[in-house]
Amino acid sequence: MRICLFPGTFDPITLGHIDIINRALPLFDKIVVGIGANSSKSPMFSVAKRISWVKEIYKDDARVSCKEYEGLTVNYCKTIGANFILRFNWRAKVYFSGIYHCKRHYKKWWQRCSFFT
Repeated sequence: MRICLFPGTFDPITLGHIDIINRALPLFDKIVVGIGANSSKSPMFSVAKRISWVKEIYKDDARVSCKEYEGLTVNYCKTIGANFILRFNWRAKVYFSGIYHCKRHYKKWWQRCSFFT
């Protein structure tokens, strides 16, 4: 099964996030929208509210789920059995240099799939 994690704060979920999820759906059997806990951010909306928005948007598509997680994203991937990380990023240079280091450290058990908006 091709399980993909789409990590972020989604505060709030935007049309850009929805576009990325919809474009990725044909590629994966399941997409988990992972709302990461980040103590350095002060979100506008509660985690429960953000999860409810994602669930409402994708209520008719069982391939999309939404959960909160803490800790390293790559560790959460292992927890849910995801071998793919879905990202879209306007800070591509910073993001990809971090991913390269992370991928080298955690070997090659997962792949990234990036969409640009």
